[in-house]
Amino acid sequence: MSFFNKVTCISFVFILIAFISSCSSTEDTPVEDPTIVASFTQQGDKVTITWSSNITISAEHYGQDHVEGEGHVQVLVNGKEVATLKNRDPYIIEGLSPGTHEIKLELRKNNLEPYGVERLKVIVVKAKAFKATLDAEIVQSGNNVTITLDTNVKFSAENYGGAHIEGEGHGHIFVDGVKVFEIITNEPLTIEGLTAGKHVIEITLQKNDHRSYGVSKRIEVEIK
Repeated sequence: MSFFNKVTCISFVFILIAFISSCSSTEDTPVEDPTIVASFTQQGDKVTITWSSNITISAEHYGQDHVEGEGHVQVLVNGKEVATLKNRDPYIIEGLSPGTHEIKLELRKNNLEPYGVERLKVIVVKAKAFKATLDAEIVQSGNNVTITLDTNVKFSAENYGGAHIEGEGHGHIFVDGVKVFEIITNEPLTIEGLTAGKHVIEITLQKNDHRSYGVSKRIEVEIK
């Protein structure tokens, strides 16, 4: 074999070895593990979720065959699926009830199987402080006055005098500083037989245990 042929054969062998090595190296290169990063911003009963992931979020391939490195994000609140994220926009959860809630972001493949990667956040939603409101409509007929109340307090005959329950209670009606009625229903109430002259009617809202809600309404009437 000539020197030229020997060099050619040796070169071919080196090229073949390099090619095989390159293929082997490509096959052995590990696929990057899927990751997800998330931040949860809470405002009262609303939570805004901002997130990112190194997988390709594919709305087009959702529900189809698995493609490595593609998928979507599933949002769960207290174990219940509430949303499927097929883009990278922030997601907002609103109207959470008072109490403790578990919010989970779970990476899933196109075929809906989990990647086994998730982010978990536990939040506490505080109950909004109750603020009692009161208004009243007065209808005067002769020396009688009928009062219809408009309030967000639930009048409770059953719990009257019992332990305080936020938002429950009853009302007191005073005429010229003297208590004349305790109101335990939302039905209109009539004060009868008022004497001629001016009178001050005051309505107050009380809790079940008779403590005041700190809300009252004063109305002046004149009986001819």
